[in-house]
Amino acid sequence: MDYLSAMKCIAVLLLFLGLPLTDLVAKPILEPIDSIPDARLIYGPQLDSILNLKDDTTRVINFWATWCKPCVAELPVFFEVENSSVNQPVKFVYISLDFKRDLTVALRKFIQTRHLRKTILLLDEPDYNAWIDTVDPSWQGSIPATLVLNGHQKIRRFHEGELDAAGLKKLIGL
Repeated sequence: MDYLSAMKCIAVLLLFLGLPLTDLVAKPILEPIDSIPDARLIYGPQLDSILNLKDDTTRVINFWATWCKPCVAELPVFFEVENSSVNQPVKFVYISLDFKRDLTVALRKFIQTRHLRKTILLLDEPDYNAWIDTVDPSWQGSIPATLVLNGHQKIRRFHEGELDAAGLKKLIGL
């Protein structure tokens, strides 16, 4: 990927996450990355951008998949905690590890049948070994997995496995 394409992808991701583009030169029109209305397809560089944000927003990043029963079972807990923390500087991001070919089938159907209006991203990086340690070196690769980040406060907490509401709030620090 050339520099301009990478910058466009980063700018689109920052806009999607509601972050300012103060460090990027704005272009009149940015080409969208591959997406469907309900989820956005991201690649390794965009994941790295999310993991390295330095603002003072706490991000709860949940790695999940539609084929993972424990992942699907814990999503309502995440939605409940997300909805109860709307007045706090916390942003939830749900990164699906479904296969890219399932984007328009399984993931879209999952999102639409549940009427989800959340920040859902689909990570298209099939070589897990290339990126999994950047999330957390202790991650063995199972899902669900949750990472809590705040770059400004240097907070980085990781949990592998299903969480209940109390465990999630404790991990976030609520």
